[in-house]
Amino acid sequence: QPSSTGGAYRAWLLKVKGDSAKARWWSAADWRYYTLDFSARTLSYARGEDKPAASAPVPFTDIVGAALLPPSQTPTNGPAGAFVLQTTGRAFELRVATPQQAQQWVHALNSARD
Repeated sequence: QPSSTGGAYRAWLLKVKGDSAKARWWSAADWRYYTLDFSARTLSYARGEDKPAASAPVPFTDIVGAALLPPSQTPTNGPAGAFVLQTTGRAFELRVATPQQAQQWVHALNSARD
């Protein structure tokens, strides 16, 4: 369940790896703790709630948009909600427990962009 505290939206999201990353590591996806910080106007992720950011923060100005993945592109095993975040540098396929949570993240990310 995403939480919105202190001007930020936070939750554990499953980040699906691209083909090149899958070749380097054994798992196809990793859980990351994402923070959409409306005060700092950045998106970042970490490997834990109390860990430092594992990525350079993405400024809101780099967010191109977010969109739900159709159910046909969501696997039957694992998290049921899926969406894609497109930034100026790359695309992220992210998964959450429910389609409703995916919709909340899509809305929050597109609001951050606007």
